[in-house]
Amino acid sequence: MQFSVPVYTNQPVGNQPGDNELEPLPPNTYGTTTARLNVRTGPGTNHSVLTTLNKDERVELIAKTGQWYQIKVGNVEGYVSGQFLTFSQESEDQIEEVDEEIIAEGKTTARLNLRAQPNTNSSIRTTLSKDQTVQIVKKEGNWYFVRVGFQTGWVSADFIKIDGNNVEDNKPSLGSATTTARLNLRSGAGTSHRVLTTLSVGQKVELLQKQGNWYQVKAGNQTGWVSADFIRTDGNNGRRTTSLLLALRRPRLA
Repeated sequence: MQFSVPVYTNQPVGNQPGDNELEPLPPNTYGTTTARLNVRTGPGTNHSVLTTLNKDERVELIAKTGQWYQIKVGNVEGYVSGQFLTFSQESEDQIEEVDEEIIAEGKTTARLNLRAQPNTNSSIRTTLSKDQTVQIVKKEGNWYFVRVGFQTGWVSADFIKIDGNNVEDNKPSLGSATTTARLNLRSGAGTSHRVLTTLSVGQKVELLQKQGNWYQVKAGNQTGWVSADFIRTDGNNGRRTTSLLLALRRPRLA
């Protein structure tokens, strides 16, 4: 008895050319197919099929537009739906970095190392020239996370001149709040992101934005993300009771 393997042709239409700008991804970004998958000439099911990939096939990701990825596999380049791809943690982090919103632009005031992490012990990805334009995504301490072409990384804020307003002016505060338990300040909105520092009980923070059940906050000279379950917004006493109960039920740090 023989069984035919289905090819998924009812993939989401997603974005058609021109709907979204094609965002280049960093080199060595890869994904793996989760089913047999059509490679098309453009980002949408209205485009013709170039070839069909097998399940568990590894592909190089070149760029992203909406839910579609421009890929390369062997000698073939085309587009596939991101719904049928999985990513390694490293590749997922690289894709998230490209997706992050730009909050300001600036220029380097000297030759400047672009690093993998916000410290001088971190590996150097490349060296930027003087007067090179960078797109600033976020600030952590005295470091900026920037995008330069298809590359991303951290640079010292001491050697960046901001165009127009200060970076902090681009993130209006949502108000202040207080921690209800010892709480990890993380580099992103989720427990999979690395811990920057641990905040003490009753520590005051400034709320910058909310994403799901996470707040981006500023604590002293550090900016990061904390679980909303352990934050009491000032002026809301009812929130404190809920947060304290959650803290008792969840002894582990977020």
